[in-house]
Amino acid sequence: MAKYVCKNLGICDHANEEVEVLAGSEPKCPHCDMALHLLGDDGTIGGKHDGAAGRSGGRRISIAVAIALILLGGTGYFAYSAKVNNDRQASSPTPAISSSDGNGKVGATVGLSPNESEVRALRAEGDAKLVRGDSASSNASVRAAALETIKIALVHIKKGEFSEAEKDLNLARDRAPKEPLVYYNMAVLRVKQKRMDDAFKELEASFISGFTAFNKMDEDTDISDMQKDPRYSVLMARYRPTAAK
Repeated sequence: MAKYVCKNLGICDHANEEVEVLAGSEPKCPHCDMALHLLGDDGTIGGKHDGAAGRSGGRRISIAVAIALILLGGTGYFAYSAKVNNDRQASSPTPAISSSDGNGKVGATVGLSPNESEVRALRAEGDAKLVRGDSASSNASVRAAALETIKIALVHIKKGEFSEAEKDLNLARDRAPKEPLVYYNMAVLRVKQKRMDDAFKELEASFISGFTAFNKMDEDTDISDMQKDPRYSVLMARYRPTAAK
């Protein structure tokens, strides 16, 4: 197995840790679901000498990013993160990751994930407004942060780490209280926790917040138990647009 390292400083709690990836699997971090960097035989990234200086340099970068995040309300950091991720996507393939969702399904998805194009657009919008001195620049950046947090929560749900997923979704809700995907994926989490009454409350909250992805919801097996419940039909009749039925 090849060895990789996660360099998503400021996002992943396991940044700078080694990760072994099976041949043919996607080099993505199992904790933050983002691209990994290949380690050479000497334990250095891309075969270039890293050593203690590299590790201390990584810590300095992490501290610098944290300071920038505090000073700019997150906007500057997302521009940095977007550039890094785009560079990674351009330099490495992205096949499906080989991992289990707790039910033995390898490579299975969970819930509804935010659209990556929308996240990138929000980051760019926030940074553009910041450059112009627009006081509303933080709005787009905060929503981008919320969507990224939802993605991390879905990784935790997939791994069966429900308490961690709940913390992430609550954080996303604090950042973007009107984001429908927060409530929808919280409903998915409640189903997996066997809390059906709470699942229906969260699902209705997603509809109230402006949920529109009804066609994708129809194909989401994570809520199949809800779809068999009479309460689901009641919610569909109340909130689903006629054209989407």
